[in-house]
Amino acid sequence: MRFVMTSVLVLLIFAPTATASIQDVELRLDTAIQYPNDRPVNIVVEGMAFEDDKPSLSKVEIRAEIRWANGTVMTSQESSVQPGIRTSITFSPINDVGRYYVFVSGEAGGVRSGTESQTMRITYAPQEYTAGFTDGGRFIVSPKQTYLNLTIQEYLDDGTSVLPGRVFKTNGSVVDITVPDGYLAIRYNVIDQNGWMNYERSDQTGLTVHGGPYDWLY
Repeated sequence: MRFVMTSVLVLLIFAPTATASIQDVELRLDTAIQYPNDRPVNIVVEGMAFEDDKPSLSKVEIRAEIRWANGTVMTSQESSVQPGIRTSITFSPINDVGRYYVFVSGEAGGVRSGTESQTMRITYAPQEYTAGFTDGGRFIVSPKQTYLNLTIQEYLDDGTSVLPGRVFKTNGSVVDITVPDGYLAIRYNVIDQNGWMNYERSDQTGLTVHGGPYDWLY
């Protein structure tokens, strides 16, 4: 009897201990529709590994690539991201305008995720100007480049509907607009010749293509 109990004890001591292992790695990728050709390309990646159908605390090793339209890798980066944390990866500016593809994959514990991909465009950079309202109720747009082609669209909000108002254009001169009376709000959009709308008001991460309109609230 003593021999049997000793054998069982030895078995318990040397029996292998079950260890959790990564079973799956999931990724999410967020890119902008377009990026200007004079500024960095910022993408956002989120990764999560799973053990026994539960979130793992393991870091996810990310490989991010920007590819030409023909599929050739133009540039790549590798990064280690914390689980479930949206993380920015920044690439240097791409001068040549056109269509590109972003590919991202991840790995944790020897298990690879699927590949996420999105299309993006590199377009000509926004033109430079300043715009804003004065205390006296005027909207002033001041180009900072010579021969700058801007279009300023006016919208009239009477509280029940928003109607198009006047349209102003400039090729480099200052535009000084007197804001009309009798409305709940007046809105202005500034669009440059490269298609950027209110870009100076857009999100500085680069993931927002256009900024919100300039609002004058009575």
